[in-house]
Amino acid sequence: ADALLHVILAGAATPSTERAPSVLPMPGFAERMDDAEVAELATFLRQGWSNQASTVTAEQVRNVRAGLHAHP
Repeated sequence: ADALLHVILAGAATPSTERAPSVLPMPGFAERMDDAEVAELATFLRQGWSNQASTVTAEQVRNVRAGLHAHP
C-alpha cells in the first residue's frame, strides 16, 4: 500500500514523451487530507472491484507521510 499512499499524498505526473509531450499531473493531497481520510480512500481503492486487499490504517499513512517530510 505504500506506493499508493505516496501517490495520494505527494501526487504524480505522467512522463512527457515525443509522441505524448503533455504531462498529466495529479496533485498531492497531503495538505488537504488527514491520515484517517487517506487511509479510507486507499482502502476503498484497494478493495474496490471485488479485490480482497487488506485495510489501510492511519498508522501506515502516518509512516509514509513522515517519509515524505524526511525526503522532500
